[in-house]
Amino acid sequence: MVAEEVARAACNLGHQVFVWAPRAVLAEKQKLPYSLGAIPNQGTLGWADCAKTLKKLKSLRGDLSNSVVHLVEAGPIRACMYGQLTGALRKVKNLILTFHGSEILNYSKFPLGKFLLSKLIKRASKVHVLSYATEQLLLKHFPVSKNKITVLPGAGRSLDSKLKQPLDIPDTTGKKICLTVARIHPRKGQHVCLSALASLPGDLRKNIEYWIVGPVVNRDYNRRLREHAGRMDVPVRFWGDVEDGNLPALYERADVFVMTSVPYRKSVEGFGLVYLEAAQRGAPCIGHKIGGVDEAISDGTSGILCRTYEVAALTAALQKLLFDEEIRKKMGEQAKAFAAGFSWESMAKGLYQV
Repeated sequence: MVAEEVARAACNLGHQVFVWAPRAVLAEKQKLPYSLGAIPNQGTLGWADCAKTLKKLKSLRGDLSNSVVHLVEAGPIRACMYGQLTGALRKVKNLILTFHGSEILNYSKFPLGKFLLSKLIKRASKVHVLSYATEQLLLKHFPVSKNKITVLPGAGRSLDSKLKQPLDIPDTTGKKICLTVARIHPRKGQHVCLSALASLPGDLRKNIEYWIVGPVVNRDYNRRLREHAGRMDVPVRFWGDVEDGNLPALYERADVFVMTSVPYRKSVEGFGLVYLEAAQRGAPCIGHKIGGVDEAISDGTSGILCRTYEVAALTAALQKLLFDEEIRKKMGEQAKAFAAGFSWESMAKGLYQV
């Protein structure tokens, strides 16, 4: 998503942009302002996909010497870490690396990975992160990045209005809608929100629905979420992986947006662009004070931040925003103003303008 948005913004600034993406991503795209080419992989971190990425990079050698090469995701960065050993980057003179958070921890676990990524950072002209929290994480594990880091947050997605199939949104008149848009994965913390909603007073629970939107990437967690939801007296609707063009309708129907990310193994919430996406449409946000979330939510202005796993505090925040209409409306307007301060053009200017 970051690659797509910053490429679009760079085109708006007058740059000529070519994006290389996995073949599966290509099939979903409509008319775009930048050129788009396919790498015949699935976009994973596996060795086969790394090899295919490197093969494509080698085929472009002649075009790279006068270009800015921006590696926006973990997969291409991993491929190029090992590509240094084959001379695949020999022609690259201007390299930008973007880190989101979790990959920093993953790459630092093993001596070889740490050595190769440090070497790649050394040859980079610029290292980009979306939050100051990620900057501190990167400096802790890869101090060689000092003096190369640029902190530039993104914004909400430019959601495509072209729909394959519009959503059939039910009539929920009289109900307060609490919405989460995130992958179904333990780190995203949907289970914490379920626990907090279940802790609300009984007379309030009758007037709430919880909508969970996002693709299932952890089947066991999805099963446990559904079992948990089945034991509750709050209706929970699992929407699945909703296409981008349908998301605005869900954001605009939501009274409150909540994503309660939690620590999970070597995975962190580096920023949280989805909070800005919800805020753009007037939904006040609730999140945990973890990673870079406090840079995506202005506590007390665009939403409320709670300490991780403090369910009582999360329950109080939900009750406040769901059932105090005056506060919810005021914070919704403030959320719009807060989100307006972020833009992809600012990121593109900071990364590509001389």
